[in-house]
Amino acid sequence: MKEQLPNLYLKGQRQFKDIITQFPDDDLAGPFLMSPNSLYAFQENPLLIVGQETCAWENSIDDLNKQMKFYEVFNVGIDYKSTPFWNITRKVEAVLGNIPYSCAWTNISKFDFDGGRAYGIYEKASCDLDEYKQEFDFATQFTG
Repeated sequence: MKEQLPNLYLKGQRQFKDIITQFPDDDLAGPFLMSPNSLYAFQENPLLIVGQETCAWENSIDDLNKQMKFYEVFNVGIDYKSTPFWNITRKVEAVLGNIPYSCAWTNISKFDFDGGRAYGIYEKASCDLDEYKQEFDFATQFTG
């Protein structure tokens, strides 16, 4: 899995850059690139959480490894403030019998605008990313 996602993102890097360059003067951060920890694939019931968008994210479009490392360091909220999203995620992991912080997480929106939801022209620009669908298909193959 760790080898396959970078290849998938590399194929989409041009599209990611195109979105960022469409809005050079705007605070558009991303893309949000998954890099699940090693626990994910080894859970009896792997859990893929799909959120809406980040609340500010890394913006290293020329360095996809750095972009994925940001996801890894965030580690599905291990040191993040307690929010309803992460509280429910921890509860679902427990109900499934999974190790805490073993889920994978993706977002509907790969970019955030001004630290929040990408809307209007920003949302439309990122909604057509082919890698969205490929990433989701890839992650769900581990969920049985």
